[in-house]
Amino acid sequence: MFRQDSSSNFQQIGGGSYESNEGEKKIGKWVELNERFYNGYQITYNGEYNRNGMKTGIWLIMGYGYQYCEIKYDD
Repeated sequence: MFRQDSSSNFQQIGGGSYESNEGEKKIGKWVELNERFYNGYQITYNGEYNRNGMKTGIWLIMGYGYQYCEIKYDD
């Protein structure tokens, strides 16, 4: 959960689904926050995990509503 300042409402800006059997394997579409994410540095990684829990396809690096670059992962 994130909010710009103490007067703003919280909003969810990241997340995705986990494999139901194992509970730790990411699957499907995800939005992940950069490890240094904060109000002045809002970089996210948007992409998809395959059934094996590996990044697949094209992941977008986004910040402040703009796409900075793409990373291609092989299946």
